[in-house]
Amino acid sequence: MKFLGIFNVKERKGRNNFIGETMTTKKLYMGIASLLLGCILTTGPLVARAEIDPDFPDETNSIDDVDIQNKKQTIVEGTQITPIKIVPTNTGEWTKVDEMELGLMGLRYDMSTYLITGKYNLREPWGKDEEVKKVFEAIKVIRHDSRVENRRLVFIVQRDTDRDGIPDITDTDDDNDGYTDVEEKAKGSDPKNAKSIPATPIIPAQVQPVRPSTGRINDKDRVGTAINISKKYYNKANTVIVVRHDLFPDSMTASVLAKLKDAPILLNPTDKLDNRVSEEIKRLGVEEVIIVGGRDSISEGVREELKAFDIDKYVERLSGPDRYGTSEMVARRVVAMTGKKYIAVVASGQVFPDALSVGTFASRESYPILLVKKDLIPERIERAINDLDINRTYIAGGTNTISKETEAKLPGVLERMAGNTRYETSVAIAKSKFKDSKEAFVASGEEFADALVISPISGKYNKPTLLVSRNISINSVVKKYIKEAKLTGITAIGGEKYVPNSTINDLAR
Repeated sequence: MKFLGIFNVKERKGRNNFIGETMTTKKLYMGIASLLLGCILTTGPLVARAEIDPDFPDETNSIDDVDIQNKKQTIVEGTQITPIKIVPTNTGEWTKVDEMELGLMGLRYDMSTYLITGKYNLREPWGKDEEVKKVFEAIKVIRHDSRVENRRLVFIVQRDTDRDGIPDITDTDDDNDGYTDVEEKAKGSDPKNAKSIPATPIIPAQVQPVRPSTGRINDKDRVGTAINISKKYYNKANTVIVVRHDLFPDSMTASVLAKLKDAPILLNPTDKLDNRVSEEIKRLGVEEVIIVGGRDSISEGVREELKAFDIDKYVERLSGPDRYGTSEMVARRVVAMTGKKYIAVVASGQVFPDALSVGTFASRESYPILLVKKDLIPERIERAINDLDINRTYIAGGTNTISKETEAKLPGVLERMAGNTRYETSVAIAKSKFKDSKEAFVASGEEFADALVISPISGKYNKPTLLVSRNISINSVVKKYIKEAKLTGITAIGGEKYVPNSTINDLAR
């Protein structure tokens, strides 16, 4: 120390000289020494107390270093940084910053202003619940003399999940999904994922029952209705089946054969070929005509007229001495076409509605229909069962139409489809055999013709045929089925005389 050197010099000159100094000189030396000591004691502690930022431990305050303003700052994710200024050491000098490093950060440098600007690109992934991240970034500052200084920037990034400018640490709904972070955490969803929302109980809406659409196929009479059905569902047909228009017994089993032949059933008077029927046969381009029923149903005269439309001039007639014999002949023809399926559908030959209702199911499955009496299996039917190797049967109708005694004589009864009335029986068949159907045909349970001609169509398109009455109150079971089965469409077959609009509207309500 300099003040100590003063005292050493005085010692070398001798003690006497020191003593000989005037009091004024002594006071001067002592004052200088005290001043120097005071400066050391005063400034020394200040230097000792100077703080160094721990984020920049290797950087000094040398005047040769480039100064950087705002090199440490807090930013919200996705927002502009506070401009960072690179300050040259001396006026007139220039500096630039390595653009590659800045580009990776999403930043840029302007040499004219010495400013680094832009939106900082955070390249580190966020932890699941992390909301603040401290990031150190290295940059290369190139001085005017080509020296390179490696410097460091520090960004304290606040997470902003929904990019609304409000950091997650203060945002009450981080992902902006309409649920607060508190709600989401309480209910187990992720407050930082807009696709993750709290599970809420589903309250069933009050679904209004679907009203089925309604339609109708009809004409001025049943002959015309059958023709209009043919026109609607057949653009062309190789075969047509002709049956009597006003009596049902012979023709009750014709539906299965019609479906197998993909042929419409046309109704015709006994003794004369209806001009409308002949015109429809022409339109269809028919090559084969089949009559179901004996001469009392369709006369030989009509058969001769029909030969004009048959390619080989032979009109096949399927008939027996009675309705049971006719059902036998039709059954044999069906089995000859399908091969032995060993299954038949049995219905009453005395009460027509059940046979017509089940005709849809039998047509769909190509099972022959055999007619029996309530308490008797006719000999011809027994013979057909044996000859055709029928070993399983379905019964259509209740015990009032086919008794338990008759049932016991039938082979391998699989199911009896029945209700207390013909209308209930038609519903029972629909429930059992048409569970997946969403549309149905509706025909009169008081007249046979319309239900007969629609049966092969019903089988083809897997739609049950429901029988209805003109008396709305009787149709309650049918109405209930339509509602419970959630049918989307019902089509009336025939005119309003037997299936009034009021009936259809009530069923659809």
